[in-house]
Amino acid sequence: MEVLKIRILQIVIMVIALFLSLILNAQTAIDSKLKKLFFNLNIDSCQTKIEKEIENSKEYKFKFIGDIDTLNAGNFKIYSKSFSIFSCYKLEYNAQSLVNCDSTLILLQPALVGKGVSHGKVDFEKLYGHRVSILMYFSDSIRAYKTYRNFVDSISNNLERESWSGDFTIDDVVIGNSTTINIDKKNNGYEYQRDLEISIRRYEKLYELNVDFVRLTISLENCENE
Repeated sequence: MEVLKIRILQIVIMVIALFLSLILNAQTAIDSKLKKLFFNLNIDSCQTKIEKEIENSKEYKFKFIGDIDTLNAGNFKIYSKSFSIFSCYKLEYNAQSLVNCDSTLILLQPALVGKGVSHGKVDFEKLYGHRVSILMYFSDSIRAYKTYRNFVDSISNNLERESWSGDFTIDDVVIGNSTTINIDKKNNGYEYQRDLEISIRRYEKLYELNVDFVRLTISLENCENE
């Protein structure tokens, strides 16, 4: 009888180990796909480390954009859009971009989201993290929207995650389209959450296609602990 109990326990342990292994492998595969999408950057790291990876990248050449109010995008200019308070980098060789567009930027921003009431109490007041955005600019609206639709389908299928689409609005005015893909979360997103947000909008005479990675946790980012 004791031998049977030991054997059953061994089987249970093996099943649990296999299940955990499958979860870990699936997680590793998704992280690898995300890294490839974002120019081989470790986007799940803290913002300071991502900045260093961009600046020291040997595969991709990025140029830091400083305190400016206009931005050249190919043969076009975007007016009255300042990136001065964020870390923004321009891909110098646009042939290395994800798609055929006029210009490509990477924008790093801190992220802060307030959470509401759940089950009659506030679970967490704030979630902290960062946002890594790939901004691609098009002068051709047909090419821009076709690229957006292809991006949504291919990324969602590649990550094997569902997507939710809707209108992209500013001050209740529809200016484009947006799709969100949840990568993973803990406690229904009240402790930890990672999302991909894909959006397209018209900006001045150009069309801006964004691919945003957002990571949020209940703790402030601390590069020393990573």
